[in-house]
Amino acid sequence: MNNNRKIYFYEKNIYTIVNADKLPIGSEVICCDNLKDLYIKINNINESSGTDVNENLWNNIVLTVISIRDISHTNRFLCNDGKCYNIAYFVSCFDESLLPEEYYVPYKREDCPLVLKDVVIQKKSLTPFIITDFKYKKNTGLWYITAGDKDFTFKQLFDLFILKNWKPCGNLVMNE
Repeated sequence: MNNNRKIYFYEKNIYTIVNADKLPIGSEVICCDNLKDLYIKINNINESSGTDVNENLWNNIVLTVISIRDISHTNRFLCNDGKCYNIAYFVSCFDESLLPEEYYVPYKREDCPLVLKDVVIQKKSLTPFIITDFKYKKNTGLWYITAGDKDFTFKQLFDLFILKNWKPCGNLVMNE
């Protein structure tokens, strides 16, 4: 049993009414009707990575596309659970050592586009937090962002928060 499954989120894996015909029948997908639900499902799988819970979540969340309905339907993705959905996220399962063509990495202080009063959203609760400070701590040698009343490293920000546009708190990079 592989219980180390992770999903690396990137936009070109999202299929909607517009590009549904490009998704091959038989694809493994995570389906939902809005981006918020999609993000929650992906986050639930990733949070349980390395546990037996992950295999059960994977089996309950990941579906197979059995048909693409015509353009007159908004719920174009018919899956093996018998339901039709608005959004399908094409899933690939990777070891930590294998990354997709493009993926996100945590910001570094010098390339972080966030500024004071920007909003980040906590992944678990979907609660928005306002960035109130950037500080360098000599004892750790790391930069921290204060969101709410807590300090987070850029790695913690990446792991625990998303941006308002549902993208990761990090930079998109290409795998060479």
